Amino acid sequence: MIEHGYLIVLKPAIVVQEFEDREPIKKYFVEYRKYRSAFARFDPLLYRGMSRKPLSGFCKTSDACSLYVPEPDAQSLLEELTQGDCENSDIVAEYHDVMSVYDKIENRARYEIIGVRRDHFIESGKTLGYDIGYWGGDHFSLIADTAVVPTWHGPPEQDYAEVADKLSSLNNNLLFGTPKQAEAFRTYYKTKDWAEFEDYDGQFCTVQIEIVDV
Repeated sequence: MIEHGYLIVLKPAIVVQEFEDREPIKKYFVEYRKYRSAFARFDPLLYRGMSRKPLSGFCKTSDACSLYVPEPDAQSLLEELTQGDCENSDIVAEYHDVMSVYDKIENRARYEIIGVRRDHFIESGKTLGYDIGYWGGDHFSLIADTAVVPTWHGPPEQDYAEVADKLSSLNNNLLFGTPKQAEAFRTYYKTKDWAEFEDYDGQFCTVQIEIVDV
C-alpha cells in the first residue's frame, strides 16, 4: 500500500458551496443553522484536509466510480496511473505524475493538490496538519463529518458542545497539530453510537496533509 502520495481535491469554498446547495440542507435549513452556530469556531472554508471529493480515475470493477466524470481527460490518466484500483483510484505516488494529471484538468480553478502521508510522518514547513479517517475509498474524515460538512454521521444536537470541545485543538487549517491529538479524537469518536464504524481496527488512520506547489 502506498504510504505517501498526492490527491487532487476541491478547494474548500467549492466543497462548502456544493454541500449547502444539496436539497437535504435546504430542507432542514433551520437545523443546519443551529449546527453551524454550535460549531461557529470552526469555519468550514478553512478545512484543508483530505475529505474534499478527490478527483479519481475510472474504476475497472465498478460502474459506480465513473457515474460522475467532471474531468474526463484527467480522470482517464488517473485510471492509467492507478491501474483501475477502486480503493486507491485517486492517490498518485509520484509528483511528476500528479502534475501530469493536474495539467489535463480543464476547470483548474476548482482544484488544488495536497500531499498525503500515513504511518511515517515527516514534518516540514509545508505540513498543514493531520486529518484522520479512511486512507482509501472516499477519504472519509472524522473532522470533516463532524465539524465541516456533516454528510454521513454528523453528531446529534445534544453532543454539539462536547464534540466542539474535543475538536478545540484543531489548527487554522481545521486539522490537528500533532498525530497524538488526532489519535485522541479517534479514541473519543469511536465511543459514540452515532459515529461511523471501522471495518477493522486502524481503518481510521492519521494522515499528514502537506501543501504542494504547482
